[in-house]
Amino acid sequence: MSQYHAAITIGPIIETLCLTSSPVGLWCASGVFSWFSEHLCRKILAKWESAKIIVPYFEREQCGQPYSIQECGVGKYPDRILFSVDAKSAKDVKSELAKLVETAKNELAEKLEAESDAKVKMIQYIQVHFVVEEPSEKPEKNCILRLADYLDALEMNPTFAVDQTCNPIITLFEGESEKKHNQLLKDSFLMPKNSQIMRNEKIRKIEQIAAAPTGEHKKKMDYFAVVQADGDRMGKVLKTLIEDDDVKEFSQNCLKYTAEASDMIQKFGGVTIYAGGDDLLFLSPIENAEGKTLFELCEDIRIEFDAAFKSYGFKPTLSFGIAVNYVRYPLYEALEEARNMLEKAKKTKSDEEEKNKTAVLVRKHSGQSVQFRYPNGGVMYSSLTGLLKDNQNSVTMTSILHKLALYRPLLKQALLMKSDMQDVFDNLFDSGYHESVRSYINIVQKKLVEIYNQIKDGMEEDYALQKLHHDTPNTPEGTAVDMIYSMLRIVRFYAEERGNHPNE
Repeated sequence: MSQYHAAITIGPIIETLCLTSSPVGLWCASGVFSWFSEHLCRKILAKWESAKIIVPYFEREQCGQPYSIQECGVGKYPDRILFSVDAKSAKDVKSELAKLVETAKNELAEKLEAESDAKVKMIQYIQVHFVVEEPSEKPEKNCILRLADYLDALEMNPTFAVDQTCNPIITLFEGESEKKHNQLLKDSFLMPKNSQIMRNEKIRKIEQIAAAPTGEHKKKMDYFAVVQADGDRMGKVLKTLIEDDDVKEFSQNCLKYTAEASDMIQKFGGVTIYAGGDDLLFLSPIENAEGKTLFELCEDIRIEFDAAFKSYGFKPTLSFGIAVNYVRYPLYEALEEARNMLEKAKKTKSDEEEKNKTAVLVRKHSGQSVQFRYPNGGVMYSSLTGLLKDNQNSVTMTSILHKLALYRPLLKQALLMKSDMQDVFDNLFDSGYHESVRSYINIVQKKLVEIYNQIKDGMEEDYALQKLHHDTPNTPEGTAVDMIYSMLRIVRFYAEERGNHPNE
């Protein structure tokens, strides 16, 4: 008997998420795959006494517990499973694993109450690929790094059912003639009536999620956020781990982090869709009832992430992609925008440049948008949250924005020439009305200088993803003005009353 390592990939998660247009559909889409991943872990441990699940963190004692998808209310298991097992040959492991996968697919179809034809479609739709590695005496890499490339290659060759008309997953999301939309989801095994999910009313409509802020006349209550977070350079951490037990402990830390993050999101008023490995996907209001902003929530999640992985020699970081849209904006498009913003957050010009950033897109009902990115926990983050905390009305914000746009060239030159910015702002904002809000204008002036100093000290990229004047080259001075302008547009957005229609 020799010890073999096997890796499994399960999908298609992203494609399935795109099949639905409601929070409950998103949650259940994620839940289907999380349930299936956990179900496979249980079957693997039941099949082989020597089997040890390495990724995700799943102990043999958990096999006797209720399915966690019913307990925690989120899809917490990732789409990849790695385990070790003692066997006579890799061929034996492959043969038995193929049987387990086939059985698990049929059992999922039965859970979804699929008819006989739909069971065939389920088997074709759920993509499960696996690879079994021959034993090695002194591996130079851990099992994740050794097998990841094989799984990546397998995922690039999916096979799908040509006819999906009786696919039980499609039926689950679209409903059927006898039952209204979402009723099948509410009746499915994923949402048992006596579960914590239903008691806490975690599954809500987008309008209900968006309406969390106080102040019934604010436009911000008509907008929701899709947030996607992902660990940066986790591979460098994994390179420091060789033994299976070390990798398993790493998986346990991932599970603890995502559980804590999910709890934060729920308390904030959001709905966690997926929380597996180092990945997070959730829907959220842009502010909660206590006045805490979405940006502060993301910072709290980042701090929790740092605490979970602080013991490793190479400390990973966390990046966020945020897409804020009107409540009637297509959910699948908002999901795609959040993924795109995450890519922008993680984009670097060199391997030395740190990721650890948040990229934000706010798209108003009018179609106008603002987007930028900032380093997490730094001057730009504190500038944004500080400006948001000082509640100014939209009239004041519009006046300040108008001046910044009109005198952008002057502000750029003043920064470049190291002019006294207090004098510059006093001269630009010299009306009687401006005197009444002088303290806030002084805060804006201070934040502009702070942002400029951070950019000037180490600018390797453009933080302002939208510029006031598109034909101008990137400079630290121009980027600083564009950043403060973008931030103040978001401040105005938070302050706008329903019924106001500013020219943007």
